[in-house]
Amino acid sequence: MINPASIQADNGAGLTRGIIGLVNKGQPRKPDDWGSLRSWAWGAAESKYGPGNAGQLPVDSHSLIAMCAPRLTFISYGIPEQGDVNWLDQKGSYMATVAAGAVFKLLGVKDIGVSNDCRTEVMPPHNTSMLDGELAWRQHDGGHTDAPNMKYFIEWANKKINYKPVTQERR
Repeated sequence: MINPASIQADNGAGLTRGIIGLVNKGQPRKPDDWGSLRSWAWGAAESKYGPGNAGQLPVDSHSLIAMCAPRLTFISYGIPEQGDVNWLDQKGSYMATVAAGAVFKLLGVKDIGVSNDCRTEVMPPHNTSMLDGELAWRQHDGGHTDAPNMKYFIEWANKKINYKPVTQERR
């Protein structure tokens, strides 16, 4: 088990700390320098599997998502145009979600409702909800935050767990 925040915080304020801050001697990174995701991959390679590179890790993104199956799994992303152009890999995340869907289907639950060929599936426009399955995907039009998707997540989760709010009549 690895705590990525112990390697590098997942926010701009942490970029003068963690491994990036250490390498940059406390100075902020340039936009084209490595970010949190790369630092986490480096940390995992250095701490779990010895010197190497992220390509030597035994699992990748779609494998990690697939390991959640058949549990409820909501993948949320923003758009780079909202200030995170150097942080987000929404296309890679979508491809991983598509590929992981095969395991959700194998275990008898619904995925996002597309084929599981990540090489041919086209990522939908942002603000498209793919929330019918136990695996869900939604890219909102905000930046590097889950907040704009929270209302969609709550509705999706309530529906999936059959949650009914307590009303005055039910008391």
